[in-house]
Amino acid sequence: MYHGFYMSFWLKDLKGHSTTPYFSWNKFNLFSFDEIDHGFKDRSRSLREWALAELSKAGITNFDGEIKLVTLPRVLGYVFNPVSFWYCYEEGCLRAVIAEVNNTFGENHNYVVVNPQENVERPMEKIFHVSPFYPVQGEYRFNFSRENHASIKYFSKEGDFIAGMVGEPCEMSDIVVPKLFFTFPFYTIGVVLLIHYQALRLYLKKTPFFTKPEPPLKESSVEYID
Repeated sequence: MYHGFYMSFWLKDLKGHSTTPYFSWNKFNLFSFDEIDHGFKDRSRSLREWALAELSKAGITNFDGEIKLVTLPRVLGYVFNPVSFWYCYEEGCLRAVIAEVNNTFGENHNYVVVNPQENVERPMEKIFHVSPFYPVQGEYRFNFSRENHASIKYFSKEGDFIAGMVGEPCEMSDIVVPKLFFTFPFYTIGVVLLIHYQALRLYLKKTPFFTKPEPPLKESSVEYID
């Protein structure tokens, strides 16, 4: 288990954070958020446009609610997000969650869970290469009980893997941001180092190695939970 932090933003409020001394929007700072790290990875189109396009693929074509993004910020200009969560609310209810997954090869795939319910797990086929020590084949099970508690379980014949995020919310402020930096210095670089450290451990244990396949042709997978 590792300690760290995520940041969450309502998409409608993102640019309002740019006035804080230690956090900037689309430019360098101690912490920053850059639109090119998410969605279309194109500042000419909004993050909301991307999210609406993903929801449309899942059959949600008239979404008019609010979207909260839970992700890692850039720290001193650098970030790698293994997974970011887009919580899509409509009339106070969680309509869908988009899990935006990235691997260390610069590729990404999106898993869209429609109508998630607390403590309900349904299988979703894994089609995206994440680790060379796990095959593409297998299934995920997502559980989104609340914004600060998410879990992803992976099952395959080679072995199972469980990843989770549990946290307590706190208000971002001029005091909290520097405190986070000095508590977790160069945190986003550390995320990548930990990924490669765990890979080295598996390699030394002679864990079977799977070469990277071509990325999937489709950009998103959809799972419905009735």
